[in-house]
Amino acid sequence: MNNVQLVGRLARDPEIRDLSNGNSVLNFTLAVNQRKTKSNPNPQADFISCVAWNGVARIISKYCKKGNRIGVIGRVHSYTYDGSDGKKRRIVQIIVREVEFLDSPHKGEQAHATEHDENISAADEQTTLDQINEVPF
Repeated sequence: MNNVQLVGRLARDPEIRDLSNGNSVLNFTLAVNQRKTKSNPNPQADFISCVAWNGVARIISKYCKKGNRIGVIGRVHSYTYDGSDGKKRRIVQIIVREVEFLDSPHKGEQAHATEHDENISAADEQTTLDQINEVPF
C-alpha cells in the first residue's frame, strides 16, 4: 500500500506549468511541522516535495498561495536522474490525488478537490511522469 496524508503550509506560491501533451503539472513544497514532544520542545518543519496534476494542480494554483494551510492525500514516488555534474540524484516526492483547503475559504471557493475532478487516467499520469522524470526540478 502506498498512501500518504499530510497537513502543512505552502512554502512558496505555487506555479503551474502546461505541458505540450495538454496536461498541467504543479510542483510545490509543503512545510509539515514535526510533533512537539518533551524531548523536542521546539520542533522544526519537514519540507516535502509534492506534485499535483491537471484539475488538482489548477485548483491549488488558483486558490492557494505561500503560507496557506492545506491537507493532501497521495502516494510516494521516487526516481533517479543524472545531475549536470554527472552524479546520480534521487528524488522523492508526493503525487497528490486530493487536496483540502484548511484555511478559511473565501466566498465561492471550492474547499476540496480530487484528481477525478478532471478525470486523469493512470496511463496519462504515467506518460506525463515519464516526461517529467527526464528533467530535474
